[in-house]
Amino acid sequence: MVLSYEGISDAELTLMLRNGDHAAYTEIYNRYWHVLYIHAARMLQDRDEAMDVVQDIFTTIWNRSSDLQIYTSIKTYLYVSVRNQILKFLSRSKLHDKFVKAIAENYQEGMNVTDEALAFNEFSRLIEKEIANLPPRMQEIFLKSRVEGLSHREIAEDLGVTEHTVKTTIYRTLKLLRSKLTTVPAVILAFWLSQH
Repeated sequence: MVLSYEGISDAELTLMLRNGDHAAYTEIYNRYWHVLYIHAARMLQDRDEAMDVVQDIFTTIWNRSSDLQIYTSIKTYLYVSVRNQILKFLSRSKLHDKFVKAIAENYQEGMNVTDEALAFNEFSRLIEKEIANLPPRMQEIFLKSRVEGLSHREIAEDLGVTEHTVKTTIYRTLKLLRSKLTTVPAVILAFWLSQH
């Protein structure tokens, strides 16, 4: 019988979580709640909203634990969940206003509120799809930088490569994504590709 879950890997914890192990859920929560909160607070510039976002994600994970579909590491899954949740929040606030303006500038005929929401979601899915189609190492470095918020040095140490390699890879990734996402309004693209 395992008395402590601290030494168990994320992959094993994820499997245990899917089997309804509440102690595994608690360990994942303890490992990642604080760093996710800091990440969300930095992006939202609002501590209360950041706390709500992270809490909602963990509540959802537990409620859906039996049918969770996680194709990456639990760490990446959590960071992406935070970003998606924040994107939804911002779509209802200041970023949405900028997005509507960008849409109006790009499409003379204008769009109604429903169309704006659909377009916003569609652009987000398009960006996620292109990120998912990146070569494995390029995707890994990009996610560590843009999703997990790690510095070039931290990524280099984590992956056993040079900082120059990380910097060059991120530059090439951004160039590639921008060339493939020319239909996405600049304000949405900037949110996804910028360092937060």
